[in-house]
Amino acid sequence: MVLSTHFRRFFETQSTILLPLAAGSAITVALATNVSQNGFIATQTSIHKSSLEAHVESYSRDNQEQRPRLIFLGTGSSTGCPKPICIMKMHQDNNQATTENGPSDALCNVSLQAIKGDPKNNKNYRNNPSLLIQHYDSKSENYKNIVIDVGKTFRETALRWFPKYGISSLDAIILTHHHMDAAGGLDDVRGFQSIKWVEDPPKKGEHNESTGADPLSPTSRPVRAPLPLYLSDFCRLNLQSQFPWLLPRPEIVMPQQDQDRPYVERDVASFNVVEFQNYTEIKLQFEDANDADENGGFKVIPLPVWHGDDLISHGYAFTVQPNSSLHKPLNVLYISDISTMVPETLDFIQKQLPPTDVLIVDSLLPYKPHPVHFSLEQAVDLADRIQPRLQTYLIGMSCDAFLPHDEMNAYLYDRYGGKVTMAHDGLVIDLPAKSEQEIKRETLHETAEKQDVLLRVASL
Repeated sequence: MVLSTHFRRFFETQSTILLPLAAGSAITVALATNVSQNGFIATQTSIHKSSLEAHVESYSRDNQEQRPRLIFLGTGSSTGCPKPICIMKMHQDNNQATTENGPSDALCNVSLQAIKGDPKNNKNYRNNPSLLIQHYDSKSENYKNIVIDVGKTFRETALRWFPKYGISSLDAIILTHHHMDAAGGLDDVRGFQSIKWVEDPPKKGEHNESTGADPLSPTSRPVRAPLPLYLSDFCRLNLQSQFPWLLPRPEIVMPQQDQDRPYVERDVASFNVVEFQNYTEIKLQFEDANDADENGGFKVIPLPVWHGDDLISHGYAFTVQPNSSLHKPLNVLYISDISTMVPETLDFIQKQLPPTDVLIVDSLLPYKPHPVHFSLEQAVDLADRIQPRLQTYLIGMSCDAFLPHDEMNAYLYDRYGGKVTMAHDGLVIDLPAKSEQEIKRETLHETAEKQDVLLRVASL
């Protein structure tokens, strides 16, 4: 059934839905709805929780406690939500937002809800797609914070969510592609980097890395600790044109007439650029863990996908490992910008990767195809092919194309039985806990192994 028709039918009457949570519990969601004359559905809910969000929000540990987890820093489209045009015009024509087609209570419905209250508490407020992976590095015994994509809104996003979740460092960046909603915040990364001070400006082509300089000295300058930046060669080439002061081309030589100009070293973000190969596992290297065991560390596999017919973007497969025997690893597939799945990539996912637990996938529009992004139907079709064991999360949603967040998730639950849900900025995904039966089995297995070792030693 066409989704637009499904929207209307679902919201024409009051609905009650039972959302399963932990064993023996449920949440009842009452939806009182009406359909406006222009066909957009206005919906009011008495409670705003999807089953998985309710589980996450009921998590007993404090948000500040560091642990292996995923944090959605941004889940919107390139424009984000709210849309500026809706906000600029919201007071026109009797305090209603307008567009060229007249009153835009429908076309700006979600935008007008997104400006209400603190964005931390408003699931309709969405920034550019960005995911933080918190990884426990056993070598350094520290948590490492890895971010996929730093788009135009990254600085705002980080200032909102890093303090809330106790994120005190940025340790690596992975880019999906070179567009501004994925890489537009690279220049702002300098504000997240630690610095040391060195004396005497270097001569052209030289670097003075002596430490201990006085920051107030007129001849001292800051040097930023380089941050690992993982990307494709095509992405790097484009970024060198877009950000020549950040990623200069080494082959560029100053014109002869400019050879005597003074060399100026600017205070910009510093990166260690690492190019990857498709389908080849990358082991991320951190400053204090370069000699980590070959079997440890955080590993990610780049997966090429079409982002329009003329551009390859990259999704990523990775596993978040637990630092506790009470939790399971989480196998994640992240695809933020896709219009067409590369057949070889789907084959690789299905045959070479471990079973996917969580699929995070692009979904720009609910029922209409788009030349450079997945629609909801395409995202669900991919989920059907991959069969994630836990959940499919939608990201990259166009602001006002969907229903407001909670109403949309109620619709998704009704249609897909809780297997597909919209993510929101600030959403945390913790590692799945082992069941009591699994813990008992592992304990019995470990006890049997120890007894076997003792018997072998005793027989010597």
